[in-house]
Amino acid sequence: METLLIRLGHDLTAPVGWCRSDSPDQVTRGPLAQAAAAAAGARVVVLVPAVDISLASAHLPTRQRHRQRQALPFALEEQLATEVEQLHFAVAATSQGDTVHSAVVDRALMRRWLDTLQVAGLKPQAVVPDLLTLPRAPGEWSLLAEPDGWLLRTSDSDGIAFEPDALHQLLPLALQQAGDRKPVALHLYAAAGSAAAEVETCCAQFGVKLQRSAPSSPLAPLAAGAAAAPVVNLLQGEFSLRDERGKQWRPWLPAAVLFGVLVLLQAGMAVPRYVALSREQSRLDRAIDKVYLTTFPDAKRIVDAPVQMQQRLDALRRGRTGQEFTRLLAAAAPALHGTDVELRSLQYSPGRLDVALHVASLQQLDQIKQQLTGAGLQAEITGADNGAHGVTGRLSVHGAGK
Repeated sequence: METLLIRLGHDLTAPVGWCRSDSPDQVTRGPLAQAAAAAAGARVVVLVPAVDISLASAHLPTRQRHRQRQALPFALEEQLATEVEQLHFAVAATSQGDTVHSAVVDRALMRRWLDTLQVAGLKPQAVVPDLLTLPRAPGEWSLLAEPDGWLLRTSDSDGIAFEPDALHQLLPLALQQAGDRKPVALHLYAAAGSAAAEVETCCAQFGVKLQRSAPSSPLAPLAAGAAAAPVVNLLQGEFSLRDERGKQWRPWLPAAVLFGVLVLLQAGMAVPRYVALSREQSRLDRAIDKVYLTTFPDAKRIVDAPVQMQQRLDALRRGRTGQEFTRLLAAAAPALHGTDVELRSLQYSPGRLDVALHVASLQQLDQIKQQLTGAGLQAEITGADNGAHGVTGRLSVHGAGK
């Protein structure tokens, strides 16, 4: 099916540009209603300004897309200036493994875009950030010059949009920050004289080959990328497509109802077990939530407890607290190791390790304290209960100088 590409601007009342995938150089401008008339029989892809969209990535220990969308607000919360409740998150098709690429847009703005299209009689199959349709070869960057700004695409799912006068600052900064991932070439799509000399100087400075194209319209190079499957389609979650197929199903409705009744009769024996399993699942979910809140009492809300707990543990391993705990435990381990030493519990707070253990006698407990002191630690016996089968003691261990 042929694709009609429509590009929205910041002013939704202004004329828009559109073209067909088989003739990207034949760009038409006019009211949105006129573009709707040209969309008959075509797949409609709408480009929206990338400057209104945040492109971000996060590491999530799940590959299920619906769970990724649920966890993204929590994972990206600290990177975003707006409250996540006001934002819409879309997962990119380029996400691989636990690295999830996404596009984030204000929910109210997304609704205004769709309402404007609906009033004009348009139902798009995809709504895509214009930046992510700019053609880009592997190992290269693409740069599109426009009268009101620049679009720089640096990877399949990333790039930046910036004002015209920011070119001399942001392009060298982007190349410098790329480091070893610097592109071998930069493809400039610009009319003759559109700051091409400045781009050429910057590329020469960083040893990047410059390639040039002079499209008839800024929309022309975007049409090539938009005709293919989009990197990220914003029509996800609450804005996902809902095909209107009611009329097609009505003739088959009686047969479908009969089939459904037969299926329910055959599955009747499984219903009680399903209900029981659902209750058990709910109980386990509540138990997991309780463990998460007990382990991390500073948590403000629960989106997906297993995912959030994994992220907290990963952060703990990378952070200073995790490193201190590891060093302290490694220094204390030789003294706590022994066939007649039974370790009952370990509790860690910043700079201190509280140990509960069971030994044969008070003398052995004091020997363990001396061994800890000899290992450069500060150890204090905080309690000891003498029983018929030995002594249950408690030690408070600090690092040197604590």
